[in-house]
Amino acid sequence: MHNIKFDGGKFCKEKDLEVCAVKLHLLSCEICVITIYGSPSGNFQYLMGNLEQILCMIYSNNTEIMICGDININYLIDSTHKQLLDLLLASYSLCSTVQFPTRIQNNSYPAIDNIFIKTFKLNDFSLLPIINGLPDHDAQRIII
Repeated sequence: MHNIKFDGGKFCKEKDLEVCAVKLHLLSCEICVITIYGSPSGNFQYLMGNLEQILCMIYSNNTEIMICGDININYLIDSTHKQLLDLLLASYSLCSTVQFPTRIQNNSYPAIDNIFIKTFKLNDFSLLPIINGLPDHDAQRIII
């Protein structure tokens, strides 16, 4: 087995994509947790292109990938950005898990924060909102 050094900083560009990753070596498996942020005013093509490069670098049959973050794409409504992100993530067998609002503000209830996993492989999971009392975003807790 070989490790690839992941320098998330080389992919980061303020507002377009901020990314960090950690690989966990557990007794039963390896998991790479990637956290991302994409600003609503950021360059979506930049986010998609670099996320694809990151996934290509990290992908391995021996490593589970989990992507968590504030992507500012509302998963409660259909959109071109949602469709394009879903297509990219599906090519790595990753699916959205958040099906509830993650930011409630001014009569708006979007699900703009998400966790993506291989739901066919990790199908025994539970996901709960954590109402944290902050005015910006609620958190999510996934138990696999």
